[in-house]
Amino acid sequence: MSKRQKLVAASLLLTLGILSIQSVEIEARYQAIGLLAGVAYGLSAWAMFEDLRGVEWLTVLILPVMYPVAVALFYFLLPERFLTRTMILGFFGIGMYALLLTENIFNVAAIRTIQLLRAAHAVGLLFFSGTRFFLSGFTVGGMLSWF
Repeated sequence: MSKRQKLVAASLLLTLGILSIQSVEIEARYQAIGLLAGVAYGLSAWAMFEDLRGVEWLTVLILPVMYPVAVALFYFLLPERFLTRTMILGFFGIGMYALLLTENIFNVAAIRTIQLLRAAHAVGLLFFSGTRFFLSGFTVGGMLSWF
């Protein structure tokens, strides 16, 4: 399997994971999200296994773990309309794939010079900001924590 196919498979499996968390009872949802974080780490590490060395096992895989957790925590606050949930799942799947590609660029750029590094920094900042926003919530206190 090529690396690109692994990245697509990891994105699809994590999208199904987000979808399946909604079928879990409310009392066990946080444990399911914790399990999703472990699955996200495992799938991300599997997709980028060839290039990970040393401390990269932690640093490169932080955002691909936190992004599904943030979306899962935010996802059940949305209305239970089919179209809304389907759109969010589509955006999540495409976003997860883009995030894994970005982290792969960071991973490879540690070894050699890559022209896409500036674009990867911009995309990484966008995903970090979105993840931080989802984790802080829409509360006034959460919004004030940004400043």
